[in-house]
Amino acid sequence: MRHELLNSLIKGLNSAIETASHFRHFSSLVRGGFIIEHAEKLKYSLAANEMSFWNTKIRGHISSYDASFHGLAIEIGATFVTADKAQIRRAKEQFGSVCALNSFDISG
Repeated sequence: MRHELLNSLIKGLNSAIETASHFRHFSSLVRGGFIIEHAEKLKYSLAANEMSFWNTKIRGHISSYDASFHGLAIEIGATFVTADKAQIRRAKEQFGSVCALNSFDISG
């Protein structure tokens, strides 16, 4: 999860200083118990499998890597937050539970 977050921050932000600030904030949320990291289970893998094989010829391929995180979000009732506009375009209508990093507001 941390690697995907860092990758998304790097894609969506303009400087290492800005990225580091957000990454430190995320780490503090994990330490404080506001975010719980989950180990992958079979049901998440099956959701990712379905998403990866969904007919996306018009929209483009959904990687198993992205599908794994998105599948986990769906299974636990969360939202997959990404800076990858193509991922949002490919999966939002069919699967939901996805939003753009630049429109995500953690402050409530």
